[in-house]
Amino acid sequence: MKIRKAFSLIELLVVVLIMGILASVSFTSYFKTVEKTRLSEVTGIMRNLKDGLDDYILSKGKPNSNLGYGPTLTILNVQYYHSSIYIPSGPKNNEYRIYAMLTNNFGGWWIHVDSDKYGGSVIRWQADGKKTCKSSGDFAFLCSQLKADGLAN
Repeated sequence: MKIRKAFSLIELLVVVLIMGILASVSFTSYFKTVEKTRLSEVTGIMRNLKDGLDDYILSKGKPNSNLGYGPTLTILNVQYYHSSIYIPSGPKNNEYRIYAMLTNNFGGWWIHVDSDKYGGSVIRWQADGKKTCKSSGDFAFLCSQLKADGLAN
C-alpha cells in the first residue's frame, strides 16, 4: 500500500472554495456595518442641526423667506463645503452631503441628505415632524434601520 504525502488537487480546491464562501459572508457583513456606522454619523449631525435650527426659530422666529443652504449653516456656525456638510468615505462618489435650510415652509426648517451612491435624496427631516427616507434600492436596509430607531416615519 502506497502512503500519500500531499493533498490532492480536489481537496485543495474544496478548502479554497470554503474559505471563499466564508470571506464573502464576512465581507458583506463588514460593509453593512461600515454603512450603518456612517449613517449613525450622518444622523448625529442631523440631530445637532435640528437642535440648532429649533433654537434659532425659538429665539428669532421663522424667516420671511428661504435663507439658502450656505447662509443657514453660517448662522448655525457650522463648517461646510459648497453649501453642504460632506461625510466622505471610500471611493469617489461615495459620500453623504447634508443640506439644511431655514425656510418659511415646513414649520421653519428642513434638513436633506443626498448620496450619489444611493441615487440622490436619501433622508429628509422637516420642522413639522415629517421624517422620510428612501425605502427602495440599495438604501432600503439603511432606511429600515432608521425606521427602527425612530429616525424616519
